[in-house]
Amino acid sequence: MLSTILKATLTAAAAASLALAGCAADKSAKPPIMTADEVRTAVTGPWKVDAIEGQPVPAGVPTPTFEMREAGRVGGLAGVNRWSTSVDTAALGTGELKLGAVITTLMAGAPEAMQTEQRFLAALGKARTIDLESLKAGSLRVLDDAGAEMLAFVRE
Repeated sequence: MLSTILKATLTAAAAASLALAGCAADKSAKPPIMTADEVRTAVTGPWKVDAIEGQPVPAGVPTPTFEMREAGRVGGLAGVNRWSTSVDTAALGTGELKLGAVITTLMAGAPEAMQTEQRFLAALGKARTIDLESLKAGSLRVLDDAGAEMLAFVRE
């Protein structure tokens, strides 16, 4: 009988501890900056590059673009060539940028434009997340695994 009472008391104490831990965690948890639907809506549409790894696009060079198209597709101008890939829209809703393999057309262009295109595509390949605070404010910043800005976009 004593062991049954002891087990019941320990079980109740463990449940109370878990409940209190859950309450403490809830108080420290921050509400999401944006809902998943708000993120997908905000990203949808045309954007143009403002900076590639912190550097502006040189004057006279076509500006790379980023545009959410039909569900699950993103693409634009890389500088000289058009680019396209798939995007995981479910992950996008949490700020993750999961892109498929990028395909491009195969045109040649001026050396400076080709260099900008290569920089853009390399930065896009390193992109892992979207800065949700900047997105809520109206700009699109794409970050790498370490949180460094790879690409900054403004609305076209």
